[in-house]
Amino acid sequence: MEVRADDPNSWHTVRPGECVASIADARGHFWQTVWHDARNQELRERRKNPNTLSPGDRVWVPPLDERKESVATGQVHRFKRIGVPSRLRLRLLERGEALASLPYRLEVAGRVVEGTTDPDGWVVAAVPPQALVALLIVQTADGPREFELQVGHLDPSDEISGVQQRLLNLGFSCPQSGTLDDPTSDAIALFQQREGLAPTGEVDSDLLARLARAHDEGTARSAP
Repeated sequence: MEVRADDPNSWHTVRPGECVASIADARGHFWQTVWHDARNQELRERRKNPNTLSPGDRVWVPPLDERKESVATGQVHRFKRIGVPSRLRLRLLERGEALASLPYRLEVAGRVVEGTTDPDGWVVAAVPPQALVALLIVQTADGPREFELQVGHLDPSDEISGVQQRLLNLGFSCPQSGTLDDPTSDAIALFQQREGLAPTGEVDSDLLARLARAHDEGTARSAP
């Protein structure tokens, strides 16, 4: 199917759990092709990270370039499709201590990935770009521990929902209400105190920067 440059179908409205990688993969693109398209400049400037879009964002997906190959008849020809898996990266901590060197089993999109957490508790695995959920089973001394993961559901860090998600992932008790309610302010204040910031319980640029870094690098001290 040919898609014209002004075809409204080239604009994709983001749904929960989607990111640029999953949207691009569904249309046969590399994520870089979509993310760096000139029509997505405003989105890049606003969201910064192609993995943290918000439902309702609009992404321009360019039409595919048609490529023709000349082949001889009466012969078998093989064509290799280049795939670009997404990378799942998370750190497992319990009361600030890494769950290190433990066997794990990751079940995602009908696939099973087995490995061992590294000395800092990190799990790094390739997953299909369109995966939405995953089950991580970690073998500890006390028996298996299961973690249900929502892949791709992380909202932008400058939205309240994104702040709440990151606090929860870092071990702080924080409701996912989407509003700056009292429990969220309490969780923010506790995080600020542990990071050496004034415990105001408010969202400001210092909080957003420190929270994004702690979450992405897995460096925050977990709440008890």
